[in-house]
Amino acid sequence: MKAFKRILFLFVLFALAVSFFPEKTDLLWRRADHWIRAVAESLTFFILFIYNDAPVTEEGVAFFLVAAVVFLSLWGVFSFKAKAGKEGRGAGSTGKAPESSHDEAAEIEYRYVEEDVVKHFLGIYRTQLGVRSDAPCRFEPVEGQRGTFGVIYELGVLKGGEWQTRRLTIGPLGEAGTQRSHTWFVIYDRYIVVKIPPKPLTDFNAYIKELVYGNSLAARLAPTECVVPNVTVIMELLAPNRTPSLSATEIEKGHVGRLSTNAAYQKHLMIGPSFAFFMDLSRYYFLSQVLEDIHISRKSIEEEIVGHPHILWDLNDFEGRYGKERAASAGKISAVFDFFEEEVNRLLVQFGISSSLPIFSVRSWFVQYLAGRTIPTTDQNLSAAFMDELNTQATLSMAEHAEAIAAYRQMIHDYLFKKNTVKTRAMIGSIVTNLLDLLAGLNKRYIAIRDIKPDNLLIAGDPENYPSFLTSPTEFKVGIIDVETAAYLSMGEKGRIEQPLLGGTPKYATPSNLFGNEVIREHFGEVARILRLQDWYATAALIFKVVTGKDLFEDSAQLIPEVLRILSVADDDSGPSVYEYVSRIYFKKALAEFDEKITKHREMLSAFQIIVLRKNQKVLKTEIDFCKMGLEARVDQLVEAQTFFQGEKNTDTLKRASSQQILRLIDTWKKKSITSDQQRSRVAEAVRFLRLLHGFKVQFEGIARFSARFNEGGMKVSAHHLIHAMFQTVCYSMYTRVWGELSGAEGFEATQEVADETLERTLDCEKTVSVAY
Repeated sequence: MKAFKRILFLFVLFALAVSFFPEKTDLLWRRADHWIRAVAESLTFFILFIYNDAPVTEEGVAFFLVAAVVFLSLWGVFSFKAKAGKEGRGAGSTGKAPESSHDEAAEIEYRYVEEDVVKHFLGIYRTQLGVRSDAPCRFEPVEGQRGTFGVIYELGVLKGGEWQTRRLTIGPLGEAGTQRSHTWFVIYDRYIVVKIPPKPLTDFNAYIKELVYGNSLAARLAPTECVVPNVTVIMELLAPNRTPSLSATEIEKGHVGRLSTNAAYQKHLMIGPSFAFFMDLSRYYFLSQVLEDIHISRKSIEEEIVGHPHILWDLNDFEGRYGKERAASAGKISAVFDFFEEEVNRLLVQFGISSSLPIFSVRSWFVQYLAGRTIPTTDQNLSAAFMDELNTQATLSMAEHAEAIAAYRQMIHDYLFKKNTVKTRAMIGSIVTNLLDLLAGLNKRYIAIRDIKPDNLLIAGDPENYPSFLTSPTEFKVGIIDVETAAYLSMGEKGRIEQPLLGGTPKYATPSNLFGNEVIREHFGEVARILRLQDWYATAALIFKVVTGKDLFEDSAQLIPEVLRILSVADDDSGPSVYEYVSRIYFKKALAEFDEKITKHREMLSAFQIIVLRKNQKVLKTEIDFCKMGLEARVDQLVEAQTFFQGEKNTDTLKRASSQQILRLIDTWKKKSITSDQQRSRVAEAVRFLRLLHGFKVQFEGIARFSARFNEGGMKVSAHHLIHAMFQTVCYSMYTRVWGELSGAEGFEATQEVADETLERTLDCEKTVSVAY
């Protein structure tokens, strides 16, 4: 009887422990399965406990509960891992196509990888072949081959006892943005952009609604080229339209109708738990691809080195191609080759290879490594182990002589840049002209894209004439790929602009890209203007990229994810100070980086004269003039608030004075004889005021001169002046003057009564971007 009571007592305790143990699923059978297995596997513990006739003590009960909970936890972890291992997403064979649960999967944080997209197109290939959905299929990367845009995969489907195969190329598209989609570029019969939203989209009607919204913005953008997602891209692979006379809109409507009545097709629009967006880029070029072709890329340097493998050992040819002044570079690389040759001979001995290799082979390997490549393991019919070790040692050798190799590659870069300058100058100028045309067109149509970057822009021109058509801005257009973050700047039904998706790409975004409309309205006033200037900021950074091939805000971009983190953890009590803080730290960094990069590349930027089309001048001038009037008002306010130069005549003189006259006035005050501490303090305050005034004068004069040039016919402006004016216009509007000078954003915890800021602390003159017009 005692044993029975103890069994009953322990079983009740065990049941309580299980009830409080969190299950991995809410399905009832899983819970029952846990109970049965745990009871069976704990039988030994029960028997020992009962057999020893031990009294039921608090310590004994506690020990049992702890042991039971630990056992169940370990069992749950290992069983979950085993299940996950069986369902792994690695490359290999796959039988039945995965079926996504629309409701349950949406609650899971799904981490997309490249193979998810490959498996999706493998499913499409299986459907195209007309085999059953459970027909064996496989995919694997093609060894030793890589496409221009990414990895080449071979897809295989077993049909009629034979493997049917085809290839697919895939690569990630662009840089990761904040709160943005996962995006890939796929070549499968055509060029396709695949975009998966950051939050799973599982409802078909909501998915179609997103497509309709994108198409409505594309219609508003007409005649600007705009590629937006549609279902036709995929449906034409599965159930192609048989009526050539139908328009693209009619074909899309027909496919949407087919999807609505036949849910079986819908799975081909889903990747993982979410519907995906597909765009056809077959008729266009990515701007990023065009810039890669224009500028001296790493690939261009590789091809130059590999294309002239003998030149390092022929000084006459070397000097004839690169010039006598660069002959020293060849000598340094020859020393690196001697070291490399010794390593190759050592490896031959190590692997017992008695026959010597031809010097041509060793030199060929060295040139490949010098270009930054590796040698396939099957080269020269040598063992894979030898070639692997050769690649390893070559990498170490190159690292040991990194300085000499970097100098040589830089020499090649400079040679190619000088050689291509004449050819590319017209192309770069035309691209910038059409970027301004796109920006003006967006303003005219009351649309802000809010994520302008090379991978989101297309080049539309005659493919038969590429890249020659880039030399004339009238032969091609810059268009838009996707409108995920776009905003229509017209007032909606409620009298306000609809809230767009927050986010952007760090190198082309400002903190305001992460501010909601209400925050923008509270801090900056006009929502439409700030959204519009987000495109101005991105375009200024993009123009710099087009001209120099470099990123303007590479360091500042690292702050954008931190801005997002701060905003996501800030509570309602943080108030306006959190937006002041993130703006302060960002623009302080951005101003410093802007000044550094513009100064470094000033000669190159000044050499490019950009044509601003007459039809776009009015739109651009409106924004510039807004900044000019604001700066003029700030000068007036600053002068009215000071106490050093009293009287109407003095204030009028200060308002009309040029920046050079203010500088002379600063020198006069510095030379004043000082007889007391009070006078020294007074002079220091006056000099500080005059420096601040001088900073605003410099900005105003530069913007005023730039604005005046819009009145000239056939306006041309240097890229240097253009980027300056655009960046300054954005800074004026996005950094509120009452937030204080752009330095000393000590920390979020530090509170500051910005409403009581004096004008002397509005802006640090020494941090002002100096403008030379």
